[in-house]
Amino acid sequence: MQKYRPRDGRPAAAFQKWINRIEDGVNRKLLPALSQCDMLLSADLYMRAGAPTAKPLLQMSNFNGLIAKSQEHQSPIFSLTDAQLDQTGVVLEHTRTSMQKFRELFSDAADTIIRIIDNAKCH
Repeated sequence: MQKYRPRDGRPAAAFQKWINRIEDGVNRKLLPALSQCDMLLSADLYMRAGAPTAKPLLQMSNFNGLIAKSQEHQSPIFSLTDAQLDQTGVVLEHTRTSMQKFRELFSDAADTIIRIIDNAKCH
């Protein structure tokens, strides 16, 4: 999930409504359909990797212009330089904070996927 506006560290109520609907659809329709087609690994593999099973979707708040800057400079968001951002002061500090959050979310998700793959290789 991307582009929701956070309030007090959580999605605003209007966004949370849609996040809940999407998560419900994933859990009630998509995952069972994938399971029927044998397109999922065992629940145990996901659990051992620390993958969230009740909320399988990654949530990223709105990173405003970072996506555009990333595309403009053909660089990952978390690798953009201050010169590429072309910002100063408090705006630059907020942008750096957003970049760090993005890096952490991306890294955590990638690490979880790697753990799932590694656990699957053992079976």
